[in-house]
Amino acid sequence: MGKREFTRTIKFLTTRGVINVDRISMLSDSTRSDVVKHIVSNRGPIVEELIPEGFDMSWLASCAYMYRTKGKQYNWLCTQEHQIVYAHLLT
Repeated sequence: MGKREFTRTIKFLTTRGVINVDRISMLSDSTRSDVVKHIVSNRGPIVEELIPEGFDMSWLASCAYMYRTKGKQYNWLCTQEHQIVYAHLLT
């Protein structure tokens, strides 16, 4: 998935700059998988609802995505760097 296609998909998923969880279910599993892989390649945190059923979670763990964080609206899967940043912002 290229940057342009990723941006288009994210624009579809958001409403007023906020991810709409109901729209995630409208995406196919292959598109959701491609979005997750794009986020991982750019080292960003992942909304857990975006991860499709049957996705290789051991691959995510090998990429250091081992930390689960609960935000106000979403459940996040992130690396330790994101965990530290979010903890600092929440205190």
